[in-house]
Amino acid sequence: MQGLSSRFLSPAERVGIRASSRGITARNAHIVVLALIVATLSCVHAHDSALAHAQGAVATPCILHENDEVAIEQAEDGGIRLVTTARFANAAPLHTTSLHHVTADLLDEQGRVIGTASESALISLAPHGTSTFKLSCPLAPEMLDRAHSVRIRYTDASCGLHRCGTVVDEKAIERGRHRRERDLEMAQRERRISDWETRFPEGDYSGTLLIGDSIMDMSRKQLEAGLPGVTVNADSGRSLEYGGTLRENQEPENGVLDYIRRDAGEYDRYVIGTGNNDGGGIAVDDAEEMIACLGPDKEIYFVTEMMTGNVAGMDATNATIDAMVGKYPNVHKVDWHGFVEGHESEYLADSCHPKKSAIPDYVNVMKQSLDVTHVHD
Repeated sequence: MQGLSSRFLSPAERVGIRASSRGITARNAHIVVLALIVATLSCVHAHDSALAHAQGAVATPCILHENDEVAIEQAEDGGIRLVTTARFANAAPLHTTSLHHVTADLLDEQGRVIGTASESALISLAPHGTSTFKLSCPLAPEMLDRAHSVRIRYTDASCGLHRCGTVVDEKAIERGRHRRERDLEMAQRERRISDWETRFPEGDYSGTLLIGDSIMDMSRKQLEAGLPGVTVNADSGRSLEYGGTLRENQEPENGVLDYIRRDAGEYDRYVIGTGNNDGGGIAVDDAEEMIACLGPDKEIYFVTEMMTGNVAGMDATNATIDAMVGKYPNVHKVDWHGFVEGHESEYLADSCHPKKSAIPDYVNVMKQSLDVTHVHD
């Protein structure tokens, strides 16, 4: 400030020097006083102008490079966007507005530019205020795979000043990739849930076939009432290899296996309740064949067996069901065994058939299993 002070005083000093050299009179003294006043006012005005100029010189927004942020986000159209957040701060006690060009360079591991996006921003800041500006640009997936870091550049259009922001390291890009992957997974999951709900509307079982033996047959009316639209194909005594005894005369073509082998695929869901009349239970090979015949586009449910009179066969069936559920994403379990176990005397009329009072429980176990939304690839 010494240079400015000396400049402020120089007019008064020159007037005083000239007055003393001429031996001023009283009248000239008044003139000198007036001149000094005018000179002083001029100096004050010059000082204010210089101060305003000096303040204006620092009134251009400063850029807080250490607070720059980069994010990888999913756009509404399902694409990827690189979002760069630039932060500005006003170091001056004056309101300031200036035009800035913000550029984001996507760099590979060698520091080469593989993509650039830029945008102009009119930054208006209150005294000592702060502001942020987001630059958003589409990003091709293959470009994200090559990206290593992001460099942010700024140009102040009002004065042509160039600044280079910090280079965002690989961790930020990795966080972006992970965030992008999570977003994609969530979006895919939501789509699968929506697809499921479209295929199987709540309370509508019209695309569901129940195929089984006497337990399903004796529960037919309650199943049809509790599962509106369901189709029940069941007969007493039916097994994997043979038809039932009431309607099918144990004909081989009416066994569960043969029925599924010739199935035309008109249903979306198949509930298979068999094994009680198969001494050895459901073998893995038989279950695999049924699943292969129905195909991966069908939802397949196996009803677990509760047979106290043939524990070995029951255990074999239930072990096969668990193995298929663990192996195939479209195979599910209706766990009647798990519901009854430990309460056999309460629910069973004999070694396997439910009491009449337990049929609503059987239907409810079936309904709860069918009402679960299964999301799988």
